[in-house]
Amino acid sequence: MTKPAQPRGLPLLSLAILAGLLALAVDSMHRQLRRNNLAELVAPLLDPSDTRVRKRFTGLQGLDGFLTKLLILFMPVFTGEMPELTLFAFHFSGQMVAVVVFLTVQGLRQGTRRSPARFATLWAIVMQVVGYGVVMPLYCLLDLVFSSSGPGSAGLTDPARLHAIVPAVGLGFVLPSVLQALPLGQDLHQKLVAVWQAFPIYVGYLGWIFSQAIKRTVPTATNKKKSAVDKEALDHACGFAISVGAVTHWATMGVIAAATFYAGLFPAGVADSFTFANVFVPHPPRWYGTVTIASTMMQFLHYDLYVGAGATLVWAATQANRAGAWSLDVGGIARIARDVLVLGPVSAAVSVLRSRDQAVLGP
Repeated sequence: MTKPAQPRGLPLLSLAILAGLLALAVDSMHRQLRRNNLAELVAPLLDPSDTRVRKRFTGLQGLDGFLTKLLILFMPVFTGEMPELTLFAFHFSGQMVAVVVFLTVQGLRQGTRRSPARFATLWAIVMQVVGYGVVMPLYCLLDLVFSSSGPGSAGLTDPARLHAIVPAVGLGFVLPSVLQALPLGQDLHQKLVAVWQAFPIYVGYLGWIFSQAIKRTVPTATNKKKSAVDKEALDHACGFAISVGAVTHWATMGVIAAATFYAGLFPAGVADSFTFANVFVPHPPRWYGTVTIASTMMQFLHYDLYVGAGATLVWAATQANRAGAWSLDVGGIARIARDVLVLGPVSAAVSVLRSRDQAVLGP
């Protein structure tokens, strides 16, 4: 049994960067909500006499209050009042598949059996509550400190879970995402937005169900080395995440290009919103301009994705460096920059992670 990695052997630069990203996430996301006076913006919609937003979902007062607040924040994504927010949320959803795969993969590592990182579904639930950008720097810090990096640590405890990742994510995340985006009646739509919030639970449960079915119906290859079985499962899961992220990334870029060169294809005013700067460039972390719920959500999601992806990339590069699959030089940085541009930021991190696994488990 491998021993947990000791703090003294950790790359201090990575830990320092992750700590800085955690501080940036808290300030640019949650403290910025307070600076924007979000409570005052949503107060009219929380009034029990206001009927624009549904306020009862489960019958549990505390949970219903929380879901109502989330609903108010997410509704501008679907109303079209800020088209660039809708497009960015679509891009984020594609990268979120890579986030789910990343957490699932790390939760199944031999090296995380005694680490907080093994609780993939729990981390995903916390991520839904406080944000990917806040959770991921903390997750990566704890993983580097407590998870083993010794021989065999990259292996999997249950490869079947990764072979089940496509139907689990498809039914547990993609389907609820599509349903909440459909032009349905207002009340049904709001229910679906609330239902979507629990997708980490759906993905985790379905992953377990499908993995059990795979174990019972697919014969185990007894002539394969454990490392080959693990690598096949990792390639399957990482390839899926990278593909989905890349497709949604380039679909977003395609919409921006179409709005630039064929503005007539869009309703009046929408093409002007679909510029690269409007969709992808955030305001400074401490921005004090005129705010609405939609613009506040846009800023929150910008830093949610960028800080979370930055932390994931730092972690993946650190692990790849340990395995000799990546180096901190001009070439290594250029390779990550290329992957970010081609695949999207979180899919790029999964790509780096896959290169590390290939170095450890074999090509």
